[in-house]
Amino acid sequence: EARQHAHAEARGLFGTHAHPAEGVEFLHQHPNPKLLPGAEPPPPSPAPRLGEHTRAVLTEFGAAEDEIAAVLRGG
Repeated sequence: EARQHAHAEARGLFGTHAHPAEGVEFLHQHPNPKLLPGAEPPPPSPAPRLGEHTRAVLTEFGAAEDEIAAVLRGG
């Protein structure tokens, strides 16, 4: 219902796009409705795939390479 509400449509609160890795299925996104005047919303991006950012996140948190390898192996 919210997606079809006149206010949501007027503000462009919802958009659709195809997920590049998941084929033709369309996902609905709720872009950030709080834009500064004159600012353009960022281009839509798909949700990350399972594990897509695991290595980067663990590295950022300071995990050692052997710890990361163990996590990626399922340990």
